[in-house]
Amino acid sequence: MFLSELRDRFVQDNIECALKQAGDGTPFERLLVRLPTDIQPQPVMEMMFIPGLEEEVEDARFLQMFVTLGQNVPMARRWDLIRLSNHINVQLPLPAFGCLAPNGLFYYKYVLALSKSSFQNDQKVLMELYYMISFLIDKYFPHFNALVAGEITFEQAIEATRVNIG
Repeated sequence: MFLSELRDRFVQDNIECALKQAGDGTPFERLLVRLPTDIQPQPVMEMMFIPGLEEEVEDARFLQMFVTLGQNVPMARRWDLIRLSNHINVQLPLPAFGCLAPNGLFYYKYVLALSKSSFQNDQKVLMELYYMISFLIDKYFPHFNALVAGEITFEQAIEATRVNIG
């Protein structure tokens, strides 16, 4: 129910999205939402509740937001991509970029605990997160992409993404 209501909110705001029911290649309901980034093609954020925690937490459900940013990252670039992800994640208010080393899947993932009883407030927060995640991907993806393509070194990527505080 929550994901269908959230889909309605995205549709109301003219945001491209699709609700996929369990059985569409996955055992869980998912909401796919196009992100308004400068990256072409624009990435899709997959939203789904993490199953199996209902008995552990009384009034919360965990909503995972997952964006695939690249697949089959060359083995020679994976370690640098993981190190750059760690460097950037430490600075972010909403981490986490990551890379699954075994298959080279590059992604952005965030998990939010949502109250089962306050959908309206959570819906507002999710819309803000949607735009924040788009912003973070726009800001950092070019550096990840350049690193993977060999256009910049790891040290150059670190310098380009350094945040000066103070």
